Amino acid sequence: MYTIDAFQSILLGDTPLSLNGEPHVYRCSPEWRWDVPPLRDFDLWCVLDGVGTFALPSGPLALAAGVCLVIPPGCRPSAVHDPARPLTVFAAHFNATQHGRAPTEILVQAVRDVPFLAALAHRCEQASRSRRATANRECLSLVREVLLLIASERDANGSDAVDEEIADVVDAVRADPSHRWAIEEMAQRAFLSRSQFSRRFERAMGLSPMEFVIAVRLDVACRLLIETRLSVSVIALRLGYENGHYFSRQFHARCGKSPSAFRSAGM
Repeated sequence: MYTIDAFQSILLGDTPLSLNGEPHVYRCSPEWRWDVPPLRDFDLWCVLDGVGTFALPSGPLALAAGVCLVIPPGCRPSAVHDPARPLTVFAAHFNATQHGRAPTEILVQAVRDVPFLAALAHRCEQASRSRRATANRECLSLVREVLLLIASERDANGSDAVDEEIADVVDAVRADPSHRWAIEEMAQRAFLSRSQFSRRFERAMGLSPMEFVIAVRLDVACRLLIETRLSVSVIALRLGYENGHYFSRQFHARCGKSPSAFRSAGM
């Protein structure tokens, strides 16, 4: 997603780190929504279970088990999840004493060995709750292990590795979320069979093609509800929903509130 250069020394353990607070595994409630002021420190944030959407400047990022983010100070994270499949995440805040260019963008990396990632996260949480004299050192070592896992995953994939065919479809969906997207059309755009396309898309994005289309539409809907005075029915039509009630049901299922309640809460 973003260049690894500014994160290299952090991920490889060449930069002194110190933890801020206790690392935790959070089991998000159905009504959870992440929208906080700009961070004062680094936040290591790893999805262990569930599905959701994280707002990046380039567009919505589909969240699923194994997706890890390293969010630098100054960034303002924003995310929602599917209340029917709520997120479980591991989070650890830390300071990093760096020389040279500090990262200003969010690093995103999917880790394939989710059981190992989860084992590290739960062990770190257990250590943070203990009263052992070595607890802080153990937590820091485990956080470093997660960072190293992210680095090794990127090395395995190639720092710029990307599935170009899938990326083209993703860009097309983000550019025109109101289009009546169908798997057959997306597969043709990628010059793949339906089954090949579906497998590669889910491997790359962590969501099925149609789940991704819905996530993109509802992310745009969230912005329109907060940033404009357009009615719910007009927003639904703009996003390709001919049935406003169906739009409202999908919105409530993913965001935990009706569109009108979401707008009121954001004002």
